Amino acid sequence: MAYVIVPVNINEDFSVSQPKITANFAEINTIISFDHETFDAPHGQGKHKQVTLPEQGTDLTAAPVTLPDEVALYCRQSAVGGDHSALFFRPEGQGAGVGVEYDFTTAGLASPGWCRLPCGLIMKWGISNAITINTSGTANLVNGAGIPNITTMLSCQLSMLGGNGTEGAMYITAFDDAGAHTITIWFWRAFLAAGTRQCYYLAIGI
Repeated sequence: MAYVIVPVNINEDFSVSQPKITANFAEINTIISFDHETFDAPHGQGKHKQVTLPEQGTDLTAAPVTLPDEVALYCRQSAVGGDHSALFFRPEGQGAGVGVEYDFTTAGLASPGWCRLPCGLIMKWGISNAITINTSGTANLVNGAGIPNITTMLSCQLSMLGGNGTEGAMYITAFDDAGAHTITIWFWRAFLAAGTRQCYYLAIGI
């Protein structure tokens, strides 16, 4: 029997109202017990055991409206890396079907890889191509369908692979934020011995 909003009609017998009242108590217990410690639970009734969020659609049109001074967390289908459920964050003041939302649980953990931080920043990492001494080479920032691109680089750290700390250094000389999505790296070495080096990179931007 479904929950009845007004279970008692003033003109009906109690024998009619009583089953509806009983069914309502059962429905309330079912709702309270889902994701929560139930009535008289030893860990504290009403406390959350977990939070289960059903998918709310497949694109921005399904994102909830947020008023000023409120935000939303919700589950939506993400197509990045194959259709799957992901946790999204929606800032305040976003209208129906428009505005911004951040998928901060989907990530690419390979190299090159990426993730989005809850604040909205984008982080990407990987290993550069081999760079010949006193010339430049590139490192690819992963991009593709649904993967957020860094358009404003805030920081990029390089760690040289091989050699020792006194043999040379690597510098970023250019950042392509539109086409190939690469960083250009110069490998400098004081003594002009032949050789190549790669580096790990960690880039953060928006």
